[in-house]
Amino acid sequence: MINRERSLEVKEIYDRQVDRVYRTAMIYTKNPHDAEDVVQSVFCTIIAKGISFESEEHERAWCILAAKNKCKDMFKSSWRSKVDLKESAEQLSTNAKGAEDNKGAWTQTQDNLREAQKVLMMLPADQREIVYLHYYEGYTLKEISEMLDVKESKLRSALASAKRAIRSE
Repeated sequence: MINRERSLEVKEIYDRQVDRVYRTAMIYTKNPHDAEDVVQSVFCTIIAKGISFESEEHERAWCILAAKNKCKDMFKSSWRSKVDLKESAEQLSTNAKGAEDNKGAWTQTQDNLREAQKVLMMLPADQREIVYLHYYEGYTLKEISEMLDVKESKLRSALASAKRAIRSE
């Protein structure tokens, strides 16, 4: 049982980071249901392990990396290897499109965001991650290099490849 003060602290962390954790999970899972599972798992870890953060930047980086690692763990599970994920994703996509059609007209901004997300999801996972962290989260390539323990030159190359792939779409 966590005390009231810790409960309020976790709620504040959740409020600040839930969207970021969800977006990170969507980058890897491409599936809203799995992304929601990852979000739940990340915040359960914060609660269960009593994780505290030195700063908001530390909190932000930890949440992104935790979401990434939870996604990797999810893909390693034996259940995943037995389920046809492509078929499941296509079914979810069909269901989501039907739900969108029932909501009426979308604004131009929402259309642009959806299109950007679709293009981003077509990139390989490593490129998606770098584009997301650099352009959406605002990390520099040096920070991403330290975060992911990857050479900066490799990140630059992957980012350039991602840009070429996006331009060709």
